[in-house]
Amino acid sequence: MRGPVAVLLTLSLLLPALVNEAGAEEKEGKPWRGTLLTYRNVASAISLEKDAELTYNPYYAMYLGFGPRWWFSKVFYVAGDVGVTRELTEADDTTYSGEFLLDDVFLKAGAANFLTIPVVGLDFSGSFSAIAPTSKLSDARTLIVGLRADLFVSRTFPLLKGLTVAYGLQGTRYLHEYTTAERDSPLIPGCNSPTGQCEAHLNTGDLNAAWRLMNLFSLSVDFTDWIGMSGAFAVITDYLYDSVDDERVSYVPTQPTGSRYAMLYEAELYAKPLPSLGVGLGVSTVNPQLSPDSSREDPFINRYTALYLDLRFDFDGFLSQITGRE
Repeated sequence: MRGPVAVLLTLSLLLPALVNEAGAEEKEGKPWRGTLLTYRNVASAISLEKDAELTYNPYYAMYLGFGPRWWFSKVFYVAGDVGVTRELTEADDTTYSGEFLLDDVFLKAGAANFLTIPVVGLDFSGSFSAIAPTSKLSDARTLIVGLRADLFVSRTFPLLKGLTVAYGLQGTRYLHEYTTAERDSPLIPGCNSPTGQCEAHLNTGDLNAAWRLMNLFSLSVDFTDWIGMSGAFAVITDYLYDSVDDERVSYVPTQPTGSRYAMLYEAELYAKPLPSLGVGLGVSTVNPQLSPDSSREDPFINRYTALYLDLRFDFDGFLSQITGRE
């Protein structure tokens, strides 16, 4: 259970950035505006209930992420994103106790509100990203590079201090060395076959995703100038590489599938008490569509639900504070 939980919690870290991307209006200002340093405390919700499952295996981790951004104009920008996670409970998916796990590195070029449709007030934003496989998970999947494109359409309504409704479509192409994931070490050590047959002893049989498609729906409302709430829902579909039929296998326990499905939910209460500091308190769930017994996973709250507290250090706001300039 812990392996999937850690993977899905890592995926949920990307959601606040996607929600901010959808309908985020950037005003003219410093070229580094939007650069953030995020410190997150995250725990699985079932850690609060010891009898939630057959065995008690709590999860609590800290995450530090850096997202630099540079604007060339009010519309066009380049950005990056990198983070590291350290689990404080007893980890099941690390090489040694107390290991720091590096995430994949994202490099992005984007355009915020590059098109506005009059009358209906729809704003369009988009970006293109390259994903460098610096995480252990991507290394195990033999990822070479990932290429991602996003398109967001949003509408802001004059309710309270602003209500924004957005829809985002994200497509990712993954390029791998092999179509399946690998083990840390081969099942039969010492293999040195010159014909490449040793790869079979590293193969897990778990097909990698060649493509990923995500449909994201988000809503955010600002109650005052410094406090608000957001929510998001996403449907994630992974399209797998074609499986290779082996006539030597006489029994196949399940029918092969060409896709995997996951759901994503998030709700957050956010505040910005200082120009340099933002705070986010939320609940996030990223779960497979089916439970291990093939029944439908309960929506919103299930074994993959995580609680988090974010502290977001805004570099532009910090410089404005210490210089007294907007």
